[in-house]
Amino acid sequence: MLVHYFNVRTNVIYERAVFNRLNQNDSDSVDDFITRLYSQVDTCRYGNLRGEIMRDRIVVGIKDKALSEKLNIDSE
Repeated sequence: MLVHYFNVRTNVIYERAVFNRLNQNDSDSVDDFITRLYSQVDTCRYGNLRGEIMRDRIVVGIKDKALSEKLNIDSE
């Protein structure tokens, strides 16, 4: 029963809010930005939607708007 005291609960709403506010900083390369996204998305519990959520966050959060427009084309 002592184990329950050491389980850390994740506030999924907070973790998702942090994830959804991430944008590429001026000092970030695209790789740096995507790495930060992957680090944060693991705490969000998106399940099967993880890939789609990541794609959407990359499209919205990158600084290069021309690249964002290219990525914005639906591939389905």
